[in-house]
Amino acid sequence: MNDPAPPLPSEDPPNRSVAGLRIFGDDLEPDEITSLLGHPPSDSYRRGDTRTIKATGHVLTRKTSYWGLKAPEGHGDLNVQVTAILDPLTTDLAVWKDLSSRYHIDIFCGFFMGES
Repeated sequence: MNDPAPPLPSEDPPNRSVAGLRIFGDDLEPDEITSLLGHPPSDSYRRGDTRTIKATGHVLTRKTSYWGLKAPEGHGDLNVQVTAILDPLTTDLAVWKDLSSRYHIDIFCGFFMGES
């Protein structure tokens, strides 16, 4: 019996999704957040840190502190990505209540659709 031919690749770019937990605050200390949540960030910085934009050489000064954890890029299943972000973190609601009373916390989700 002949195997069916594999499907032809789509001409449209695939859907992709991104998700990340973001915590902001002027007096936020990234090491404290890491300790409380039990997991290192994907990225963090402190208020006053500088960043140089490669393309222009312009130096930016961070106006607030940040701790963030990104999920691996996905193909449209944001539930899987949000779970990947939250699973390694503490489930202690007292920690989350404390952090949310002191800092701005959100989960950013972006979904990018291929053209049709």
